[in-house]
This record gives sequence, C-alpha cells and structure tokens, in this order.
Amino acid sequence: HRAVMRLGLVSGTAMSPQSDTSFAGDISLSVQEQDETSIAISRKDPKLIVAGANDDNMPTLSMPAYVSTNSGETWQTYRLPNPGSEANTGLTAAGDPIVIADGSGNFYYAFLVEMFNILDTTLVSDLMVARSSDAMHWTLGTPVYGLMGPSGAFEDKETIAIDRDPSSPYYGRLYIAWNEFDSSGDVRHMLAYSRDQAQTWSSPREYTKT
Repeated sequence: HRAVMRLGLVSGTAMSPQSDTSFAGDISLSVQEQDETSIAISRKDPKLIVAGANDDNMPTLSMPAYVSTNSGETWQTYRLPNPGSEANTGLTAAGDPIVIADGSGNFYYAFLVEMFNILDTTLVSDLMVARSSDAMHWTLGTPVYGLMGPSGAFEDKETIAIDRDPSSPYYGRLYIAWNEFDSSGDVRHMLAYSRDQAQTWSSPREYTKT
C-alpha cells in the first residue's frame, strides 16, 4: 500500500556520489493508504519535523500530523481537531495538506473542508489552516471563505506561504492561494491573507485572469 515513508542517512556508511546512503521506513505505521504528502522542519528546532498527508480516515478523524522530535528517527501520529466537531458545522476534512513553518517556531497546516447534504451533494467547499507551536497540539482557524463561498464552487489545490522578512511591512502575514472551480468547470485563481496567525482571513480575491 502507499504509505508515508522516512528517508535519512545510514550512520557509519561511507559516502560517495555512487553509493546509496539512504534508508526508508513507514512513519505512519498504518495499513491505510496515504498520499499528497507535505513536510516541514521547525526553524527553531531542526529536530522537530511535521508531515501531513491524505488518508482514508481524514473525513471522520480529521487530518493526520506525523511528528518526529528526533530528526526523523521515530514518529508519532496526531490528528488535527475535527473541523465539524470544533465549530459544530458538519464540515469534514477533505485533504490536500500543505505544511509550512514560520521563523518563530510555529507550524501551519492547510487543508480543504467540505460539507454535504443528505443526497451527498456538496453544500460547502472551503479551506482551513491549523496552527501549532509544538506540532502535537493544533488550533483551527476560521474557514477562509467563512462558509460563504460562491454557490456551486469547488475550492482545490491550495498552497500557503508566510512573509519571513523582518524588514517587510507585511512581516508575519500568512498567505493562501488556491484554484476555484465554478459549476461549469471554469477555474479562478484565488488569494487571501491572515494577519493573526490563521485565526481570520481577508476577503478572497482573484489574482489573475490567466
């Protein structure tokens, strides 16, 4: 099955351009399949690593966070708070994980959320970002659209970045960009930002027509 694997150096192995000094191991320790992996290393503690992935349990248990505190030697699996239970909204995690680290030791974990009606038709498609300072305890921000996105639209393929330049007037601002597909299949490229560590978001705007 597809699994989240770890790679590293085999200690004591002589290195040369021709030699393979890597090893691999299953960090999820699960029979569930994982894909679309994202990984980040703390900028304060290089031994602290977080990996995110899609898995079969994310609609009910929320997104997995695979965490190592010893440079990838061992791993533990944690779960982000369930977006439906936290806000009593009926939202479920829908994948597309993106994990980044800021310069202050925080991790940010972006993912898609959805809500369905009794006919299994999508009522809401949105995005959320969780924040953690230790990779084990996570706090969910509000949905980027605030559950008020365009009717019939599907949000997809998000990415996030943070302004880490201390001389920038936007230092610390968190950005999220994504594709928005309307009911006819046309795509818009959207952008929003947060000035409070993903707790709230600016109104999403289209940033290109091409």
